[in-house]
Amino acid sequence: TPGRIIFAGRLDQHSNRHGIMRFMTRAWPLIRQSWPAATIDIIGSNPPEELLRIATADDRVRVHGYVSDIRPYFSAATVAVCPIWDGGGTRLKVLDALAQGVPLVATSIGAEGIDVVDGRDLLLGDSPDALASLVVRILQDDELAARIGANGRQLVESKYSWDSIAANLAAIYAGISTGPHGDDTHV
Repeated sequence: TPGRIIFAGRLDQHSNRHGIMRFMTRAWPLIRQSWPAATIDIIGSNPPEELLRIATADDRVRVHGYVSDIRPYFSAATVAVCPIWDGGGTRLKVLDALAQGVPLVATSIGAEGIDVVDGRDLLLGDSPDALASLVVRILQDDELAARIGANGRQLVESKYSWDSIAANLAAIYAGISTGPHGDDTHV
């Protein structure tokens, strides 16, 4: 659906809760102003009351809580967001979004630790204004959206799929078993 945004992440985790609340209070009004038909699907267990109040007041905000399968939501989305400004974690939500082939707009901290290139695999912005601008840019430019989505998916397939990870581990183990000089010295 044109103009459909998705956020997926556990909402009982501080960085996700803080990130989506900051996005909804600061970036969402700017997106709505530039793209009035925009909608957002927010998926994640234990949504905070403040987020539910926003959804009650704005029929373009849908808070789904936990869902057993996020794929249909990503299939319907035009752009995914990862507005994380603090915290650690594995960034699985970034890999999930990239793997779905949906163009991703994220903060630098949100994509930290993932081998992505801004402008190729996703778009990075580190303020609510920047995120809003980048989301609208994706909504306005179908070619950019298709390119970013395809590149993100290709990155996940080449570097983060189980086959890719297994091949890298096999190469590491082979290097360990032969020793640093190629002999059969075991560590």
